[in-house]
Amino acid sequence: MNYENIPDHISFSQVNTYLICPLRYRFQYIDKEEWQFKPAALTLGSAIHAAIEKYYTNHLESKRTSITDLQDVFDTRLYQDCAEVEMKFKTGKDPVEIQQQGHAMLDCFMKNVTPGEVLGVEEKFTLDVVDGATGETLDVPLVGRVDLIEQTEDGNIVFVDYKTSSSRYNEDSVQRNLQLTAYSLWAREAYSTGKKETVHLRFDVLLKNKTPLYLKYETQRTYQDAQRFVRMLLMISEAIREELFYPSPGWQCVDCPFKVSCVADPLA
Repeated sequence: MNYENIPDHISFSQVNTYLICPLRYRFQYIDKEEWQFKPAALTLGSAIHAAIEKYYTNHLESKRTSITDLQDVFDTRLYQDCAEVEMKFKTGKDPVEIQQQGHAMLDCFMKNVTPGEVLGVEEKFTLDVVDGATGETLDVPLVGRVDLIEQTEDGNIVFVDYKTSSSRYNEDSVQRNLQLTAYSLWAREAYSTGKKETVHLRFDVLLKNKTPLYLKYETQRTYQDAQRFVRMLLMISEAIREELFYPSPGWQCVDCPFKVSCVADPLA
């Protein structure tokens, strides 16, 4: 096969999809197949994200935000997504339960959020990627969007990603997370930090407990961490150009929206 629709950029979402399953990457980003369904957890996360974005945008503009404001944003996004594609719910779940869960999580957020000085919300970036050791350049730009840029009381600029989760994060997963490493690669360029300085990053996580929790996980990335990620990007880009789109069966198959196509595909 000859794939002509190789994306003209690379993002963390693409990288993560390729690492989880290269065949899914092909279905999603090259063949651009329609999703056969969307996991409800993904819809919940998107709606929560939209509401939190509204909170920080208002904060940046010195506007007050009520819990009702956030719930309205959440509801609009939730039912918009439900109307666009079939939702896949866990046993006993339905849109009304997802809505109630989301409202409780946003109430927890509003009661616990303590914003610093907001420098940016949903900050888009496009970055030319170069290996600092060899000079090798990625043939497409890295693009992304940082949820929140905040300056804390100690003067540090922190790059933040919002998450929803059914369980607490562990320290190792936060330290190794590639999404935050991708952020650090851009942050080092955009904020002119030297090779010796570390980039401060954070996950703000709303736990989907019966009684929701709002947790913050702080971490840092060095110049060496960023360069290791650059080398990974170069290798993944080469694999995509070589059309290495093989299936990777495992836990990820349960909620994969391309299962029908996977079973039918001769490569699978």
